Amino acid sequence: AVQKEAVDLLARCFEVWAERKITFKGEFPFREFSFVARNQAGQVVGHLGIIPFEMKNCSGETLKMAGVASVAVAPEYRKHGIAGMLCQSAVGGAEKNDFDAMPLYTSACRVYEKNGWQIFPSGAIFLQSPAPSSGSGNWKPNDLLSDEEKEFIIKCYDSAPTLTGQVVRTMDAYDAMSWQRLFSKAGFLWQLSDNGYILSVDKVICECCNFAGIP
Repeated sequence: AVQKEAVDLLARCFEVWAERKITFKGEFPFREFSFVARNQAGQVVGHLGIIPFEMKNCSGETLKMAGVASVAVAPEYRKHGIAGMLCQSAVGGAEKNDFDAMPLYTSACRVYEKNGWQIFPSGAIFLQSPAPSSGSGNWKPNDLLSDEEKEFIIKCYDSAPTLTGQVVRTMDAYDAMSWQRLFSKAGFLWQLSDNGYILSVDKVICECCNFAGIP
């Protein structure tokens, strides 16, 4: 019931959630822990979600992550410190449930810095004029990938040497980081070679995985 109310609020604040509300019938399409603020009438006027997932560190150990997402405050209740209170509640919840870190990606850093988050600039690797058909084969959208090609992509990802920050992708469709959700995204393009793949999102090559030792 809480998340249905939260979806209503998010749909007011974000266009993408207005679409999700219709597509997913008012439910969250992935596993998320919700923290909400209510007004005196009991209406949800603020929301912050934690998306649980796992990530590898530089030693190959698995870390339990609490991804911050879906942060919203109703327009008429903004500038009253609600977002800050939600941040503090979420931090307490993450500590209680033994999460190792609470990452988020945002351009609105001020609210989070005030509540204990630190900015870590991430380096980017720029490919100079990548050819749209580099490697073997053509670019394929998710809906044209065969089951065998999806299995090959998963095997490449799982068999490649572990990188720091590598997300652990599961086969649980309700997991925000699952392969099922990744393969359902519109606009994702894949290019397969004999021993790996390239993933392009919005004309940006965001993942390369080439591994010759696939069993």
